Amino acid sequence: MSTTVLVAFASADGSTAEVAERLGEHLRASVPDVSVASVTDHPDPAAFDVVVAGSAIHDGALLPEFVAFVDENEDELRRRPVYLFSLGMGPVLRGPVGAIFRTKVPPTIAALRDRLAAVEYHPFAGRFGRPPQLRIRFLMWVMGARPGDHRDWADVRRWAESIGQRSAAGANA
Repeated sequence: MSTTVLVAFASADGSTAEVAERLGEHLRASVPDVSVASVTDHPDPAAFDVVVAGSAIHDGALLPEFVAFVDENEDELRRRPVYLFSLGMGPVLRGPVGAIFRTKVPPTIAALRDRLAAVEYHPFAGRFGRPPQLRIRFLMWVMGARPGDHRDWADVRRWAESIGQRSAAGANA
């Protein structure tokens, strides 16, 4: 019996979509039946054994379409292993102030993780430009975040391989 995996994502500017596609590519090495879909396409988690779901974080919150997807599919998501991921500034925060927040799980994500009894949550650094608002630029400077593409593709690969190995082992149990 083969395991099926859904990688569902919400992306504002394409960065999270690219990470989701890479997760899918790497998962296919262990689990051949992997589908990658935007939550706006309304994928049905009931059709899959494992769900990997993620969203960009904007202003400390998950994207509304991601929250709506979880709300609409909560019962099905709770019935299967769910792995959550996000893309944001957290993993790239530096300096004395940023270091305090680098390893903190945002409260909205912690609540979602607990609500779904997720197997694991993994934050990824995202891609972000220089914000036009001086207040936001100052906050980024204080937190030690710099504009740029901070996605760590090796970290994406390692996490996908870990999920793939666990999912394949579960199918063979």
